[in-house]
Parts: sequence; C-alpha cells; structure tokens
Amino acid sequence: MKRNNLTPFTKITLGYIILFVMGIIYYQYQFNAVFNLTLPNPKAYVKQYESSSANMFVMGYGASIICWLWVNYVVYKTKHFYWLLLPLAFATVVTYFQIMQSETITTYTKKFIKNDGSFSVGFIFGILFILFLCFTTLINYAVLRAIINRRK
Repeated sequence: MKRNNLTPFTKITLGYIILFVMGIIYYQYQFNAVFNLTLPNPKAYVKQYESSSANMFVMGYGASIICWLWVNYVVYKTKHFYWLLLPLAFATVVTYFQIMQSETITTYTKKFIKNDGSFSVGFIFGILFILFLCFTTLINYAVLRAIINRRK
C-alpha cells in the first residue's frame, strides 16, 4: 500500500483550489441563469446582470487575496516559489470572467435598451489589471526572496 506523499500545505492548497473552482462555477451559473428569468423590462435584466457580476467579482477577488496571503505563508515555509503562480492564475480567471460579463451587459444594453454608440472598456481594464497582477507578483517574489535569503 502506497503512502500519500502530499504535504499538509499541498492538501490545504488543493482544497482551496476546489472551493475556488466551485465558487466560480456557481457564480457563473448564477450570471447565466438571468437569461431564464421573466422580468418586466430590459432594465431589470441589466440590474440583475450587474448584481450577479458584482457578486462574482467580490467572491473571486476576495478568494484571490486570501489565496495570496496563504501562498505567501506556504512559500515562506517551503521555499518553493512556484506557488506564487496560483493567486495570479485565480485573479486572471476572475478577470477573464469579469471581461466576458461586462461585454454581455454592454451587448444586452445596446440591443434592448439604447444604442448610443458606447463601448465596454472591460477588455482594456482586464488587460491592464492582468499586467498589474503580474507586476505585483514579481514584486512579491522579490520581497519573499529577500526575506528568505535574510533568514538563512
């Protein structure tokens, strides 16, 4: 019989990944469920879309921040810096879904409420935010590297 070689850090992180994925799937399902509602006017749909999108935004980035704090502790204890990619991946996935939801809300508003020639800046915001996340991860790596080297 083989023993499980997973460390406690790995087990907790894998559990966290599963919870994060389940939360993202739930909120994405909630966003898509708005299409099945029968609401009296199109503005009510937009309000429901925005509410669902905001819920996913808060949950996703909140989970990413908690993951970032946990991963900093894991890296400090294990000295494995590849864990820093996990919160970056979480935040990138949330940003991708945020871009798609922003585009859906803008398209629906143009189609059913009014088309005033406006466009969604969600894509531009998303790309800039992902670049900001990468820059923050590099700074985090440098700070953790300095702390770990000083600890030796």
